[in-house]
Amino acid sequence: MQVLKGKARQRIMESALAEFQEKGFQNASMRCIAKNAGFAVGNIYNYFRDKNELFFSVMEPITQPLNDYIEKMIEKIKDDMFTDRESWSLKKHRDRAGEVALFIHENRLLLEILVFKSHGSCLETYTDDVIEKYTDMSMVFLKRAGEFFPTVRTDVSRFTVHSINSIMVTYLIELLMHKVPYKKMVTYMDEIMIFMYYGWQAVMDCDFEKLIEK
Repeated sequence: MQVLKGKARQRIMESALAEFQEKGFQNASMRCIAKNAGFAVGNIYNYFRDKNELFFSVMEPITQPLNDYIEKMIEKIKDDMFTDRESWSLKKHRDRAGEVALFIHENRLLLEILVFKSHGSCLETYTDDVIEKYTDMSMVFLKRAGEFFPTVRTDVSRFTVHSINSIMVTYLIELLMHKVPYKKMVTYMDEIMIFMYYGWQAVMDCDFEKLIEK
């Protein structure tokens, strides 16, 4: 019976994904989702409390990895980023840019729904929430950088840090909006990462490569 329940839940989520993709969260119909999954509409509520919970479950394959990545980066900043100097290198930043491009490429459909079609849902502010989390992470980074490197400027305002992160997230949204192919996306991500890498050095009045050598 448990296996059958698992299969039923999966059919509902697959039907919901198609409905959210076509109509967005706000205009999606639980009745249509049920019909296309082969269930009476009342049966859906045996698996999901409401449309919001269903939407959250459909989006979880991308929201959970994103949340986990941010938490992992915060822990790295707290623990070993400043002893592992190689993580400051331009090469590492460009490698991360490639990873981001691959993640967008592999999850394009879900990301497009999350970014462009989540209005009215419990995740409609997810993009803003990510910017805030990255801002929190950046502020932790600046604090730790000041502890390790007293000559580095770290009194950057939260407003500026928030704006920089907003620019980066907007750039990623532009890649989605314009449906940039994967190979071009890799190139574009490399370009913006180089820009950000040297831009942060200017803001912090330091040379990351020289810090690595010390």
